Amino acid sequence: MYYSRTINNPLVASKVTGKAGKVSYIALAALDRNTGITVPGEEQSNTVQTSLQSYAGVGRARYDMGNESFIGGLLLSRNFVGGHNYLTGFDWNLKFWKNWYWQGELFLTHTAELNDSTLLHSGREFGSTGYDAAFNGEQYFGRGLHLALMRQSRNYSFALVQNNFSPTYQTYNGMFPSVGTRQSYMQHAYTFYPNKKILKSASIILPVQLTFNYDGLFKEFVVQPGFTLNLIGQTRIQASYMAINYERFRDVMFEGIRRAVVQISTTPVRGLSAGITGQIGRFIYRSQAPQMGTGYNLTATLDLEPASRIKTGFSTSFAKLSDLDDGNEFYNGYIIRNITSFQFTKKLFLRAIFEYNSFGDSFNFYPLVSYKFNAFTMFCAGMTQDLQNYNDQDYLFRPTAHQYFIKLQYLFSR
Repeated sequence: MYYSRTINNPLVASKVTGKAGKVSYIALAALDRNTGITVPGEEQSNTVQTSLQSYAGVGRARYDMGNESFIGGLLLSRNFVGGHNYLTGFDWNLKFWKNWYWQGELFLTHTAELNDSTLLHSGREFGSTGYDAAFNGEQYFGRGLHLALMRQSRNYSFALVQNNFSPTYQTYNGMFPSVGTRQSYMQHAYTFYPNKKILKSASIILPVQLTFNYDGLFKEFVVQPGFTLNLIGQTRIQASYMAINYERFRDVMFEGIRRAVVQISTTPVRGLSAGITGQIGRFIYRSQAPQMGTGYNLTATLDLEPASRIKTGFSTSFAKLSDLDDGNEFYNGYIIRNITSFQFTKKLFLRAIFEYNSFGDSFNFYPLVSYKFNAFTMFCAGMTQDLQNYNDQDYLFRPTAHQYFIKLQYLFSR
């Protein structure tokens, strides 16, 4: 539920982690600047970038009961001048009957909105609660529930999951953009072990998902049978097909949103791994006037380790969607990314991320250097820099934003 990147531009931050017997814990506090706020919803969310400071707090404790069972608690807080968001909850994993698991998470949130509609002026309602997304000083509670009953064995596996998140559920310290629905999910899987030279195992999978909103309105029904093959060379092939896919979006019922999903990964030799993931078929173009479209999204990855101290990874993602009736393009573009790391010595480490996004014609650069003084102390420094192509004859790309950060980490031992 916690997402560290919601702490956008910390002026100062501290973190403590530890373990005492069967209890492990973590506490984090940060003074954040330029705080970003995500206001979730049933069919859309709003992300607001502000110039405000806020205090972020995270507390987590977990008690290990053995045999893969545990119980835990979580506290999240975000305080502004004139507003706040608090989350409290607990979670558990209980193993019984050798291969059965009961997992759960229960959350309660309280939000006191900022009273400044210039930051967010929206008439989007939170279902039939009487509250809306605008920053107009409203206060409300929210509830979240995740329950899962699972059976895992060598051959047959089963999962039954229920997710209920009320329309007013919000977490400013997390990434949870979709709320206001009750989602039921069930999956059956059976695995064969033919013990062949090439084929190591094969699985048949049948997931089913049904979703309603908190007013009892039907939202989605999906049946997506598929299979998984595990081959030699650490090669894995997964494929599925949305044979039945109905969805209501902006009061428009879409039927027959069928598409294929595939994921292939392989590590044929040490230091080389590659993969392809993607979907092709029909999608909903989620605009104010939604339409059915046909297209694809594909991602290809290549990871190399040419030497023991050098690692580099490349990924390219393509996405295209066109009108189902006349073929007009809704969008068409790609994103290219490279992550390269170099371990100069046992103590000195460098990582750099390069990214080009054709949708926004932007280039991003994120370097990071770390130095490990000893087994207990590490220092990190880095920056983020975003550049935009404005088609200027003097500059191909101009900087649009940058941040600098440092981090000192020390491990206390008993």
